[in-house]
Amino acid sequence: MSQNENRGLSSQNFEKRVVEIGRELFAAARDEKASFFDKNFWSGKMMDWALKDPAFKIELFRFVDVLPSLKNAEQISEHIRMYLIRDDLKMSPLVKSALGFAAGGGLFSKLAAGTVKSNVEAMAKNFILGENADKALPVLKKLWENGLAFTVDILGEAVVSEEEAELYYGRYLELIEKLPGNMKLWKDQPVLENTPFGKTPRTNVSIKCSSLYSRIDPMHFRDSVEGIKYRLRKLLRAAVAKNAFVYLDMEQNDLREILLTVAEELWNEKEFKDYPHFGIVIQAYLEHAIFDLERLKLFSEHRGTPFAVRLVKGAYWDYENIMSSQRSWKSPVFLRKVETDANYEKCSAFLIDAYPLLIPAFASHNIRSLAYALAMAEEKKVPPSGIEIQMLYGMAEPFKNALYSKGFRIREYTPVGEMLPGMAYLVRRLLENTSNDGFLKAKFVDDKSTELLLQKPVAPNEEATLKGATSAEPIVDFNRREVRDTFKKTLDELRSIGVKDVRPSVGDANLETHVPLNIFNPSLSDELVTRLHCVTGNLNPVHAVLDEGEKEWKNYPFEKRAAILDKIADKLRENRVRLSCLMTLEVGKNFRESDADLCEAVDFCTYYAAEYRKLMQGKEVESALGEKNTYLYKARGRALVIAPWNFPLAILCGMVVAPLVCGSSVILKPAEQSSRIAEEFYKLMLEAGVPKNVIAFLPGKGEEVGAALVKDPRIHIINFTGSKSVGLEIMKAAQEYTGKNHVKKVLAEMGGKNALIVDDDADLDEAVAHSLKSAFGYQGQKCSALSRLIVVGDAYDTFKSRFC
Repeated sequence: MSQNENRGLSSQNFEKRVVEIGRELFAAARDEKASFFDKNFWSGKMMDWALKDPAFKIELFRFVDVLPSLKNAEQISEHIRMYLIRDDLKMSPLVKSALGFAAGGGLFSKLAAGTVKSNVEAMAKNFILGENADKALPVLKKLWENGLAFTVDILGEAVVSEEEAELYYGRYLELIEKLPGNMKLWKDQPVLENTPFGKTPRTNVSIKCSSLYSRIDPMHFRDSVEGIKYRLRKLLRAAVAKNAFVYLDMEQNDLREILLTVAEELWNEKEFKDYPHFGIVIQAYLEHAIFDLERLKLFSEHRGTPFAVRLVKGAYWDYENIMSSQRSWKSPVFLRKVETDANYEKCSAFLIDAYPLLIPAFASHNIRSLAYALAMAEEKKVPPSGIEIQMLYGMAEPFKNALYSKGFRIREYTPVGEMLPGMAYLVRRLLENTSNDGFLKAKFVDDKSTELLLQKPVAPNEEATLKGATSAEPIVDFNRREVRDTFKKTLDELRSIGVKDVRPSVGDANLETHVPLNIFNPSLSDELVTRLHCVTGNLNPVHAVLDEGEKEWKNYPFEKRAAILDKIADKLRENRVRLSCLMTLEVGKNFRESDADLCEAVDFCTYYAAEYRKLMQGKEVESALGEKNTYLYKARGRALVIAPWNFPLAILCGMVVAPLVCGSSVILKPAEQSSRIAEEFYKLMLEAGVPKNVIAFLPGKGEEVGAALVKDPRIHIINFTGSKSVGLEIMKAAQEYTGKNHVKKVLAEMGGKNALIVDDDADLDEAVAHSLKSAFGYQGQKCSALSRLIVVGDAYDTFKSRFC
């Protein structure tokens, strides 16, 4: 039985009431046109073509996004040519001619380019109130006089330094301290102020917590929570003193658990526990949304003071899908808009049921979604003043006026800030509202029927899939507390074991070793991790064992060797946390990078197994009449693997399993610094079915055992990853000390200098953050880590300041 039937209304009658409310709102809005789709709003026919041609729309919005960073007419003209004057983009002769003027050159080009920029800036001002509180006040007063409440947001999101975080804190504090004094002189608006719980504050501010602390990371959960709370607490203190309402915006899903924890802990502190004018945002496009609402309801019961919940559909859909695809995770968001719409209704019903523990604020331009929420409120007899409707500034005016005429409090989400971060906000709004699934476009551009727009959202039965998802091994989700706790506990257990002796091994042979080397944790230089017993230069016993084993191994059925690689991948998965933590212990690699290292090792096993199966099908080549010629592969010969310490499992694994699956025997010579993890992998391969007389584990000094093996004529293949100098020495020695019946093949991945170019139209928020991560996020252990920054032209001074 549905929630509607539980209330006494049949599902059919309830749906009928939803449609009735929707029709009433459409009727009330019929005589007005949404400003967002007013042709006077756009420059010429540009947006007409953007709506008709998806390819043109993408390039136009890319151009709009980068425009504020362009400093002169020449740069604007260049980018118009780059993005818009292209043979593959269809557009009307009028649009093409206008763009041609701006992209051409000379005086006309400068004038046209300036016009383009001013038009786009004018467009942005339809969505952004002003640069600061002083400039926003006149607009806010006009909204209030016209019957619209508001919540003010500071544009710009993640910050890259504590200096920037302090700056954003100051901007929020300015809003909270300045607005109430001005607004108390404004006229009374009973519909906007009166609630069943008393008057709601006129000043309402929405805060993005990621702008209050620059070092947010789910891996450092408590540090992130405390870092946000430090500045947010002072803002909440000011809000209580000034009687202002504060919403905490929800952002990327990675931050969701942190932000929910911040709200629960701060709002329950003694000085805030009884303050009723707080709110938080929940995103209905997240499959987890309903569980977050259940959590908030329980928290409200415990706290004893209700708070508001703004229910939105969500603004990071593309980001969430792209990031989950890169991580090989299931997407956290619904993949169809109709599923998000259906979940919005499910969450709306929950919010109405939770009233008055949770005070609902329904944020949407979708009349069907709002009609459903209002029908629910009507049935439960929640008064219009007990809820509010929220919409974006500059959009859907007909719907706002229609809802206000029915006695509902309408609150506009009103951004304040500078043009550069403002343009990213503008592009998000443009993308949302020109989407083929967007409600405003469906109504005001496509002119879809009222019946179609008010249909109940029902998702089709077939499973939705996201194009572009990879088959790579998924990294673990360190957003989850149980994952973080498991890694920490496992590392502590490894530490409790103490020092491990690592010895060479091949078959049942007894190999001579030197006096052991002490290997310390490089991030805790007094922590002894491994005693390494290095093999001596006498390699004849090793080759004797491998000669015997290789005879049988190269004749294994190819499917059997491929299946062993699949088993190695399974063993890696089974021992995932312990192996990852061992990398943290032995080479100082952080949990996130250690886990990624293991995932890459799994990928090498599954990839080489799959590719080997393809190769062994053979390939038919040109054949004469009466014959059939097939190109097949066989093992090349003994492989020497000289592995690096910075990827102690992934690179080592890839260089070993490739020759193994082809039928070669392998000598594994790990870096001295990472021999313990190499030994673990060696034992794991034996457990998975690799014969013990097919692979030799020979830890030792590179200049001794490594050099001897490189020169050994019984080696056919050398797989090396390391420095350029050593790599070149190996290549030279391989040519000089070749075999009797073969030429040694060297595969060498050598060190270099990785550069990143920051162009003068770069998004510096992204450029600074990613440059910092690439340069310093891997403990110096990634061969592709950034070591050279090239910053172009006008971007230099700003980038350098923020980066430093």
